[in-house]
Amino acid sequence: MKKKASKRPLPVGALLALVLGMSMVAAGAGLVLSNVLTWNNNVPENAITLTRVDVNTSAMGGDYSDLPDSPVKGMAYDLGVRIVGNQDAGMAKLQYTVSKGGIDETNLTVEFWNVTAWENLTFTDNGDGSIVAYYGPDAGFDVVMGYDVTVAFRVTMNASGDYTTEVVAVSA
Repeated sequence: MKKKASKRPLPVGALLALVLGMSMVAAGAGLVLSNVLTWNNNVPENAITLTRVDVNTSAMGGDYSDLPDSPVKGMAYDLGVRIVGNQDAGMAKLQYTVSKGGIDETNLTVEFWNVTAWENLTFTDNGDGSIVAYYGPDAGFDVVMGYDVTVAFRVTMNASGDYTTEVVAVSA
């Protein structure tokens, strides 16, 4: 004997809960209809970013090797410093500081390419085991957002020892 199906209506609250539950399941398990748009933001801490880069010096009076971790005393090497303006920074110069036990201005030669020839940076003794020189015109160079210039340097270590070099952009 077959049992008769009940013809009792569902209560309104139960019906509403069933519909809402199905809607939430359908929304959570919906079909993806587009790509997923994601991104990361890197907000630079400083107005100017400096990066050591390779430079091609073949058109600058010789093809010098990139400055290695262990250079040969008396040999010239090239070194590129890329300057990028992350925001308007105003007038700036590069401060080039080199430290080494017993260092003096004759231990090292650093030159920059001025479009037609190599020109020496002039170092002065800080009196603390380091020497310092500045790259850029007296008034500095105007670093604005989007500024992107690579400066070619030629470096020669004239004395043995461990050199620590720091290049930083400073206001002119």
